[in-house]
Formats: sequence, structure tokens, C-alpha cells
Amino acid sequence: MKKVVFSLFFLLLFPLFLYSSTASSLYSNNVKKLIKEGHFKKALIILKNTEGSYFLKGLCHINLLEYKKALNNFLKAINKENDNKEAFYYTGLCYYKLQDFKNAKKFFNKSYDSNVKKDESLFFLGLSDFYIGNYQKALNYFGKVENSYINEAKYFKALCEMHLGKKKHAIILLKEILKNNPESYLQNNIYEKLSQISEHKLYITLYSSVSFDSNVLREPKSSTSKSSDKSDVYNEVYLNLREKFSITEAFDINPEFTFYKSTYKRESNYNLAGFSLGPNFEFITEKFLFYLKPFYENYYLDGKNYQKNIKILSEIYLNNCNKNYFNIKFLTGRKNFYKYSDKDCYFFNVFLNQLIKFKNGTNKLGISFGAEKAHDENYSFTSIGLNEGLTTYINEYFILKTNLHYEYRDYENSKWEQTFQTVFNLTYMKLKFFQIGIDLKFLKNFSNFSQYDYNLFQSTLYLSFNY
Repeated sequence: MKKVVFSLFFLLLFPLFLYSSTASSLYSNNVKKLIKEGHFKKALIILKNTEGSYFLKGLCHINLLEYKKALNNFLKAINKENDNKEAFYYTGLCYYKLQDFKNAKKFFNKSYDSNVKKDESLFFLGLSDFYIGNYQKALNYFGKVENSYINEAKYFKALCEMHLGKKKHAIILLKEILKNNPESYLQNNIYEKLSQISEHKLYITLYSSVSFDSNVLREPKSSTSKSSDKSDVYNEVYLNLREKFSITEAFDINPEFTFYKSTYKRESNYNLAGFSLGPNFEFITEKFLFYLKPFYENYYLDGKNYQKNIKILSEIYLNNCNKNYFNIKFLTGRKNFYKYSDKDCYFFNVFLNQLIKFKNGTNKLGISFGAEKAHDENYSFTSIGLNEGLTTYINEYFILKTNLHYEYRDYENSKWEQTFQTVFNLTYMKLKFFQIGIDLKFLKNFSNFSQYDYNLFQSTLYLSFNY
């Protein structure tokens, strides 16, 4: 009798168990579908009032960059969802994102031992040791990566070789990655590293352009005087040669020569040519770059002496230019203005720039201070400037740059000037060594002296060769 009653009870409850199991399965599949489609907030709304599902909650939080919340859920998943070995990997990833590299290693080892995401676990084990400073251990982990993150693993393997003093091995590895056609961001990093660690290399930059100038600022009457001939077409040629000699891993010397020439189509008395030369000194570490460049310039206008300059440029970059960096630049020196009857002029400028990188580009905000003093008090002035620049990668081959600049100059003779300048640049970069681009520039100058008020529009088509 008892058996009959139990059988009837089971038959009555079985549909309820079946319905509950089916509903739970549908609920779980719905959440997984939302996560797969990237709707993490919607998935969290469903999961919010439910007990359990810690792993799914963790996936939502980690994709929303909420690493602490994700970590708490993955740790609970490890304790309460014992069959979910993937939680080891994601727990390690949360610790890695929170820069707790020792705990990250602990869980990446567990995910590797559990045969979960083996390549990914090896790669992040290597990264954790790399940022701790254990370069030899990191090198061993990167060397075991076989499929996922293979190019990235080779890149960091090369960085480890650099830290261990094996520059030649690093160069070979970086060149191997380029043959695998890596992502564009990785290509840029590789080219940058190759330029830093190459012991001896010749750099060539050739720039040629044709421009339309709506208001030729005729020299040597004044550096800002209005032109009676309103517009002209001119071409420019710019050639830069630089040889790099690595003295140590962190210190380089770069002798440099630059030639410049611009020729106006109608303004036969406005053909400007000049050159500059001098050594550059670079000292670079993982978090700091110092750059010093003393150089000499000499310009001729229509074959006659125009001006000679002796300049010293020194720059300090913090945070190694990899992500967001702060840059301080000092430019000082002496000018001889032959256009002003051989006037001596001393100048000093300070530039402060903050660069912030984001997904598809960079934003650069800057401020500058300057002073220029000549024997003739009428030319001496002080200045302040503000600069805002934005660089965006439209796709793999096009870069769009925009720049806004404002400068105020206060002269000794009670004259003042305010300059507003807007520049748009579009550059095509698919070709290996060549870049093709257009520049559009508009400049407006205001002054309390009416003869110095003017508008300027320039459009430029250019071709640049870099090797």
C-alpha cells in the first residue's frame, strides 16, 4: 500500500519537477544568449534577484570592467560551483586587471592545471611575471604559448630579451612577428621598439607638398604684415636624415641634418631655403624619456641671408609614452634676424602637454609660455598659448587629426596680437613607406594695430616618404 501511495505521489509531482527543470534551462539559456550578444546590463537585471549563477554574474561584471564585483562572484563560483573550472581563469584575470599579479599567477596556474584556456593562462602567467620583474620566468611562459595570443606572446618575449640584455634576439623576434601580419596596434608598437633598440640605423624622411596660400605674409617687411598680393601657390620640399647610434640600452645619439626649401609661383622674392644640423641625445627607460637636441639653423630668402638660429630643445616624457603621458618641453636659444638689420634676439619657451589615449586615437591638451627679447625693444614680447589636438584612426588606413590653437602676444611697444588657428589633416597610410595626406588650415589674427589684422587659409596636398 505504501508503495502504491509513493508511486502516485511521484507521478503527481514529476510534471512539476520537469517544468521546473525546463524553466531553469530556458532561464539559463536566455541569460547566456544576452551575454553572448553583449547585453551585460540586461543579463545582470535578470540575475540580480537570483541566488547562485555566480559565474554568469562574474562574466557580466568583468565585461563591464567592474573587476572587483567580478572577482567576488568568481570566487563564490569556485566555492559553490565546483564543476566550473573556467572560474579559475577569470579569477586570475580579475586579479591581473587589479594589478595583484601574485594572486593572478595563483589562479592562472590552477586554470592551466585544470586544462582550461591553456594558452591564455600561459600568456597571462607570463604577463604577471613580466610586470613583477621576473623576466626569465616570463620568457619561459611566453615560449610555451602555441595558438592564442601567439603574436602578443612573441612581442613580450622580445621585451623580456631586451631586459635581459639580448637585443639581437629581441630584434629577430620582433621581425618574425611582422611577417605574421599582426594587428595594426601591435605593428605600431613593434616599429617603435625596433627604432628604440636598433644599434645603428639610418632614418630618412622626405616631404613634398603643393599648397595654396590665401594671404602671403611677405618678408622681410614684417613677420605678420599683410600682403598686397592676396594669394599664391607654392611648393615645399623637406628632407631629414638621421643616423642612430646606441651607446647603451637606454642611451642613444642621433646626428641629424635637415634641408628645407619653399618656392612661390608668383612671389619671386619669396623663395625661402635653409638647413639645420646637430646631434640628438635620447635617454629612455620604461617610465621616462629625456630628449636633448642642440642644433644650428641657417635660412636664406631669395639667396640673401635671412636669419641664423642656435637652439636647444629639451623634452621630458613621463610614463614612457605607452598610454597617458605628461610632456614638458623647453626651447631656448638665440636668433639673428637679418631681415631686421642684423637684430639679435633671445627666446625661451615652455610647453606642457598631457596626452590621453583612448580606443581609436589620442587627445592632447597643452599650454605654453614664451618670451622673446631683442636689442630693439619694439620687437620684444611675451606670449601664452593653449592647444587642443585630437587624433583618430578612422579605419586601418586613415588617420584624422584636428588641432585648435590660441596664442596671445604682448609687445613692448604696447601692441598686442591674438591668433586663432584651426587645422584638419587626413592621412592615408596603407603604403609601406609612403603617406599621402591633405591639410586644411585657417588662421585669424587680431591686433590693436589694424595693419596686423588678417585672415589666412591654406590647403596642402603632400606626399611623405619615411624609411
